[in-house]
Amino acid sequence: MKKFIWLILALTILTLSGCSGLLEGEYNNSRPHNSAPALPDTPAVNVSNLSELQHALENLIAAHAEFGRLRFTDYDGDIVSDLAQARLNAVTAYPLGSYAVFYLDYSVNQIVTYYEADITVTYKKTAAEMRTIRSGEVDLSLFLQWAVENRRINAAFFCGQEDCSQAAVDRAMDTLYFSQPEMLYRPEVSVSFYPAQEPGAIAELTLTYPYAAAETQTRLTEIRAAAQEIIEAVDTEDEETPVSTRVTLLAQALRGQVEYDWEREAEDQYSPWTQIYTVYGALSQKRAAGEGFAMAFKFICDRMGIECGVVRGRLNNVSHSWNTVRLENGSLYHLDVTDEQLAFCNDEEMSARYRWSLSDYPACDGPSLIS
Repeated sequence: MKKFIWLILALTILTLSGCSGLLEGEYNNSRPHNSAPALPDTPAVNVSNLSELQHALENLIAAHAEFGRLRFTDYDGDIVSDLAQARLNAVTAYPLGSYAVFYLDYSVNQIVTYYEADITVTYKKTAAEMRTIRSGEVDLSLFLQWAVENRRINAAFFCGQEDCSQAAVDRAMDTLYFSQPEMLYRPEVSVSFYPAQEPGAIAELTLTYPYAAAETQTRLTEIRAAAQEIIEAVDTEDEETPVSTRVTLLAQALRGQVEYDWEREAEDQYSPWTQIYTVYGALSQKRAAGEGFAMAFKFICDRMGIECGVVRGRLNNVSHSWNTVRLENGSLYHLDVTDEQLAFCNDEEMSARYRWSLSDYPACDGPSLIS
């Protein structure tokens, strides 16, 4: 029995030593257990200096490529330090890289007499998002109109010489909103720059909407019906009726249906999403502050083909809005629908009680109509 046990031990020792010999001499696997997969067989791009290296990385990003290979032939410079610098520039100073790249990495390999670098890029923006970046001269108001009509959450463009600041974007959104009351509300919009606010940077707008598209459409249907009721109630479609008469009747009808929330307005806590400041608050909820009245009146006038604008200013040192209308004599006049002493005023007459930025609105310089 003992001989048998010793025989088994001897065979075991011989077997283990044989495995050891195989591992040490006949097979050598140097791949780490958790190593990354090899890059695709990508054609190499030759670079010979830092400028070509920089352009190669930027072209890779512009194509939204996830992999790339660079070959350094007769390279003029230090490959390691130049790669580090070019990578930094590509993801921080290059607009597309700053906007779209989450991470860019590389590894350098020596191939006999030259070096190659394998590039991997991870993106925070999709290729489709990069393709929608608007280039060329951009009219902010038109760009915002496109974004709102398409319910875009994000919209980006290359900022040229025009003012792309947050203040400029806010002004453009105000222009759009107060000229198109069918928007129902003013979306909030913020602007971010990649890499910084300067010509050539990418400006990305982020828009926030208070209601879903379906809810917005439902509300629009409601106010269209309410506006049509006012139009039909005063029967002002006779083309021979002077514009001033039609406007007066419409203003009286609107004021008769909508309660003026002057107490809330006096609190001077303006918010474009608060119902009383919106056309929906006036025509559907039947309660509005000055801006709600002004937006509702423009909404009605637009449907009647009467030229009408909205002016934002102050009355009694409180934020307030009113309208301008073009009358049959061809001149613009101020009109505050919330004022029971309804009157058409030129700039001089209106400025006795109201304050606004004259440079922001067309002049109301017609002859006096106040008797």
